[in-house]
Amino acid sequence: MINSVLSQGIQGVNRGMQGMARAAERVAKAGLPAERTGEVPASAGGAPDVMTDLTTGLVELRLYSVQVEASAKVVKTADQTLGTLLDVKA
Repeated sequence: MINSVLSQGIQGVNRGMQGMARAAERVAKAGLPAERTGEVPASAGGAPDVMTDLTTGLVELRLYSVQVEASAKVVKTADQTLGTLLDVKA
């Protein structure tokens, strides 16, 4: 059981780090012309909203940061619980 909790915590940290990387890339690309980012240009009606892209990227960055922090706490708690169980058994 401790191993599965530990595994879930580590998986959460990994997913959060991947999400942070995607969000950081989104923030970095905000405001760049489509030909520089490698993305398909916006519809002919107008340019993408730079502030929306930037804001969305920053919110996602914070969201994934909280996910990593929470998952790290899960890993820490599982580690402490395992340590306590080993101390009791010894």
